Amino acid sequence: GEYRWVDRSTYSGEWVAGKMEGRGTYVWGNGDRFDGQWRSGVEDGQGAYTWADGSYYEGTWTNGKKTGTGYYIPAPPMLEYNPEIRRSVDSIHSNASSIAGHHSTVHSDDETGDEASSSDSSDDEMGRRERRESKIAKPKRKKIVVR
Repeated sequence: GEYRWVDRSTYSGEWVAGKMEGRGTYVWGNGDRFDGQWRSGVEDGQGAYTWADGSYYEGTWTNGKKTGTGYYIPAPPMLEYNPEIRRSVDSIHSNASSIAGHHSTVHSDDETGDEASSSDSSDDEMGRRERRESKIAKPKRKKIVVR
């Protein structure tokens, strides 16, 4: 069955005598969630906890607390868009194009720092975006022991 609280928390799963019991998923109002085993209304057994920011823990719970060995994966890095920086970069590109004497886009290559130019700004932007995305580190699993 499923139950919703006024704080937007929800539980969807098995129930026994009006308590969360067996397999189920609880999602807190802030976006955190636990998927796993429940006993007498608390986390108990194997499960996975995912924080709203994307951090993840998989392991064993006893009476609502993490116990034993589990795996933690930190949240992926966040890229923040700042329109002021974008305007500054656009201004620099515009000035560089004027200095170069033509209407191409001038940029610094992310890998080497060398300047390059291109007349197709959409291909240029895609290339820079792909290079930036390839540099983002993938989160690594960390084995932890909870005592």
